[in-house]
This record gives sequence, C-alpha cells and structure tokens, in this order.
Amino acid sequence: DGTASSTILNDGTRLPFSPSLMNSKASLNKRADEVIEVSNFISQKYKTNGLFYGGHSYGCPSAILASTRRMNGHLDGLILHDPALGMGYDLLPRSGQPDVPTVSYTSDEYNRGGVRYGDVTLHVRGAFHGNFVDAPLWAPSWVMRPLSAVIPACGPADPVRVHDDLAISAKAFMTSKSVSGVIGVNQADLFEPV
Repeated sequence: DGTASSTILNDGTRLPFSPSLMNSKASLNKRADEVIEVSNFISQKYKTNGLFYGGHSYGCPSAILASTRRMNGHLDGLILHDPALGMGYDLLPRSGQPDVPTVSYTSDEYNRGGVRYGDVTLHVRGAFHGNFVDAPLWAPSWVMRPLSAVIPACGPADPVRVHDDLAISAKAFMTSKSVSGVIGVNQADLFEPV
C-alpha cells in the first residue's frame, strides 16, 4: 500500500515509501487483505488449527478488519497494543466488539484518551506509546526518556519489565484462548484493568 519504508514488488522493482499511493480506506483494506493472505499461507504450510492476530497502533485496525473477513481457517483472538481505532475509517465492526476474544493494552496517553477495545483493556502503567515497540529495549534510557518530551517514546516504567510482562500476559491469553487467562495473570502493579 506504499506505507512500508521499502517494498520489492512482484516484478522485482523497488517501491519506496509512498503513503499517497492509496487513499486511507484502500490502504487499510489492502493491509487487512495482506494479513489474511499471510495467515492463510501460515495455516496451510504449518497445518495450524488457529491463529492470533496482533497489532500496534495503526496495525490494530488492520488486524481487527482482517478478523472480520477471515474465511480460510479459525482465528483464536486478537492482541492489540494502543489500538488507533480512529484510523479504522468506518470499516471496523459497528458494535465496537470483535467476534473473537480480544485483549487490548494501552499506554498512559491512550488510557487518558479513553481508548478501550475488545473483551478486556489493560492499561500498562508508566508505558508510553513507544514502549510497545523494541526501541526502548536497545536504545539507552538517556536517549529515549528525553526524546519522550517530543514524542511518546518511552515512559517511566522499566522497558524490559513492560516487554516481559506483556509476553507473559499474551502467552496466558493465547494458552487459555480466553480473556479470563489474561485477567488471572498477577501483574497488578503494572497492569490496570479499565
């Protein structure tokens, strides 16, 4: 859809970052179709019985939309980090509730904005939007924390702890295939059900 930093097309040519290649709705539809295409390929190649879709920020509407269209196989649930629901362009389920078990994790700023989606939303205390990507794990805190004055790169929570606890929580959800699995994970000092 032109929003990747660089893409090699089927004919071998390179498509540089070109966000105006498609309009926003077409781009979201394309991303959702790609999620389905890849998940169908994985299901067939590895003979999986089910899958989870996940997304961060703008990736969340793509995962949600793909979950409503998935025809080939079973989808066990959605794991969303700071879902940018406003970027769904009226293509997401009207009920605001997907038809598969869904857990959302929100940063301090998304929590303040009232972002809630799915069966359970957990506010990750002290996490900023950038805590859901890997940059706070490899970039020194003395770079990430001051950068947070300009963009929400890294909150006061320990980045390693945030990633470790997100992984533990997601594993509990994926193992149980139920939001009750994620609610039972004891990380009350970091996660706050909202």
